[in-house]
Amino acid sequence: MRTERRDTSSENVLAVGGDVLEADAQRLASVVLDAVNAHDDRRDVMIDAHGVTAFPDSAFWALVRGRSRAKWKGRRLVVLDSPEGVLARHIRSHGQQDRLPVYADAAVAATALSQARRVLREGVIGFGKDPS
Repeated sequence: MRTERRDTSSENVLAVGGDVLEADAQRLASVVLDAVNAHDDRRDVMIDAHGVTAFPDSAFWALVRGRSRAKWKGRRLVVLDSPEGVLARHIRSHGQQDRLPVYADAAVAATALSQARRVLREGVIGFGKDPS
């Protein structure tokens, strides 16, 4: 497994590539948490999984832990991958696409995250809110 941080001014980006093995799960969890905890300005986290060639069930907890930490810190964690990518298929097979959304690229993810922030900020949608 290869990892590389590619943070931008608005997102923390972690690129993951190669075969993620069962033995890599702890290291994956560590680098995901590092990306979540980096910077104090509530940046969202994007995991670029386009280069992942294998991903075992036993490593999935590392992403779930990262997502939980991100949520606790008021951030979101999303995955960048092609629709038929290894990690995208894995997320769908576990029914976790609502918790770990997958986007084709960083631009599409950034737009979706920006829209979600606007909805939350403005209270556009929610129980008891007037939708007009």
